[in-house]
Amino acid sequence: MQANLQFKFHILLLICLNIALQITTFCLMKFSWVYAQHSTIKLINYITLLAFSASFLRAFIWQHILKVNNLASSYLPNAIIPSLLLLAGYFLFDEQITLFNALGSLIILAGLALFIRSTVKR
Repeated sequence: MQANLQFKFHILLLICLNIALQITTFCLMKFSWVYAQHSTIKLINYITLLAFSASFLRAFIWQHILKVNNLASSYLPNAIIPSLLLLAGYFLFDEQITLFNALGSLIILAGLALFIRSTVKR
């Protein structure tokens, strides 16, 4: 029982790290694009390299998660990423949240809630 609990905690920790790296990659790429507009170096800069490094690390973590866990339960927490990215864009980059953005996030979250509700054992 203890080993099973440690395994689930290990997977949960990796999934949370995966989500954090996804959001970090988005924010770094967005910041890199904004920075490149005000810089003489337009093609690539250190922020872009950091974003690619975070994305590369995320790919390895995701492969490890899929190796030890099934896709259905591993992907479920990743479904909240579009909503988190929408909020990150709003708070970090002063982007507008349109009605369609909000509706899209609500549809994704409603689908996630329906999926969780249908898979919960009663």
